[in-house]
Amino acid sequence: MPLSRRARLRRTGLLCLHTLRNLAYHRAIAESRQPWREQQFWIAAHNNYIDVAILEWCKLFTDRAGMHHWRKSVTRPKEFTAELYAALRSDVASFQTYALSVKVYRGTFVAHLDEENDINIPRMSIAKLSTQSLYEWLQHHEDDCNAFHDAPLRADRYYAECFTHARRVLLGEA
Repeated sequence: MPLSRRARLRRTGLLCLHTLRNLAYHRAIAESRQPWREQQFWIAAHNNYIDVAILEWCKLFTDRAGMHHWRKSVTRPKEFTAELYAALRSDVASFQTYALSVKVYRGTFVAHLDEENDINIPRMSIAKLSTQSLYEWLQHHEDDCNAFHDAPLRADRYYAECFTHARRVLLGEA
């Protein structure tokens, strides 16, 4: 059964939030100077956060046939991409090159374990900004069915809240 517009918007928005949360948690661990950094549990948690963020981001931006690719929810793609590239200070070619690098990492080291030995994790600032842009576009331009009635209002604040929460947990304050 095909998804309703409301369900599609909501799930795409949730993927945006999941991406941002995992990016925030990954960054919080990376910036932490705790002695446990050498413990396998924290190494695995740190790596898992980036891998999940990459998987979720790819659903939104690289898997055009996928159920939650941004083109399935955005009704004015030219306007969205113009706004997206302006927010990223980028262009189509640069964004496509970046998206390919994320997709290669996902395919080589997350979804499969190919024979490559050198891991090049893409810089995630573009993933973060593009996800924030998509989430806010969905809220402000696409939500004609109240899909985000209980969702965070701003993606950047949601990311900051997740980062702050993770830092408090890592410092033993939560």
